[in-house]
Parts: sequence; structure tokens; C-alpha cells
Amino acid sequence: MIATITQPPMTADEFLSKHVDESGIELVNGRIVRTAMPGADHGEVCVNASVILHQFVKSRKLGRVMSNDTFIRIGSESVRGAWTGRSATWAMAWCGRCP
Repeated sequence: MIATITQPPMTADEFLSKHVDESGIELVNGRIVRTAMPGADHGEVCVNASVILHQFVKSRKLGRVMSNDTFIRIGSESVRGAWTGRSATWAMAWCGRCP
């Protein structure tokens, strides 16, 4: 008989303290998930879309645009007892009419 040791779910803060410099990983429901690195086509689409999105958001003072796999916390720790943190290709933080 083989015993299985189950690790408790990891919080976003633990994930960031241990894996801040790593790429190709995300935190999904408290578990580390490895992801494939995107290719050149993906990078070209991202930069083109980022320019358009940034100009639109900035000109209307709608918020901030982030890219390059910005770590985003999704949900709350109370959901299934664990955080989910994804690497966003693009993210926009809405702040109404920013100064």
C-alpha cells in the first residue's frame, strides 16, 4: 500500500515569495500549474493588441493596462480554500475617470 501525502493549498503570497522569478507557472486553486511558453506569433499579436488597448484606455482615462504575464489574483482565499493566480497576457485595472 502506497501512502499519498497531500500538500495544503498554496496562498498567493506563498506562491509569490517562492516563485516570483519563475516563468511558465501559475497558481490554480492553490496548486502550481506549469504552462508552455508562448511563441513569436503570440508575442506579435500581444504587442499589436497592447498598443491599441493602451491608447484607447489612456486617451479616455479609464484605468491602467498591463501585459507580459502580469500576475492576477482571481477570487478569494475562501473559495475552495485556495487562491488562483493567472498570468494575464493583458489586464486592465478600471478606475473610473483617472486623473
